[in-house]
Amino acid sequence: TLVIKSNATESISSADQASMLGDFIMMVSALILAIKILFIKSSLKLVPSGTIILWHDLIGVLWFIPVAFLFERSQLSMEYVDGSVLGGLAYQGIIVGGMCFAIQTTLLQKYSATR
Repeated sequence: TLVIKSNATESISSADQASMLGDFIMMVSALILAIKILFIKSSLKLVPSGTIILWHDLIGVLWFIPVAFLFERSQLSMEYVDGSVLGGLAYQGIIVGGMCFAIQTTLLQKYSATR
């Protein structure tokens, strides 16, 4: 079930409606994810999984920071950053992101990427 959270009281605003651009972005994202999974599967034959995990995380962080500053500079503010925000970022990045990628590489070592 999909629930759309909206501030609109009577009608759906144009921001809440589906668009071709949104569909295109989702398709490109799915394509990039599929390419990444197939690349990781083929790389696991040559490179240990720990090395792939390390470089995946380092490259991801090194790209994320400048892109965030480029596109979200007007929204950045240290006013609301506290221990809970930093803890949430650490949990999301290290525990959720890192562990999920580690589990994915472990599964790709055992099973086919096309199933």
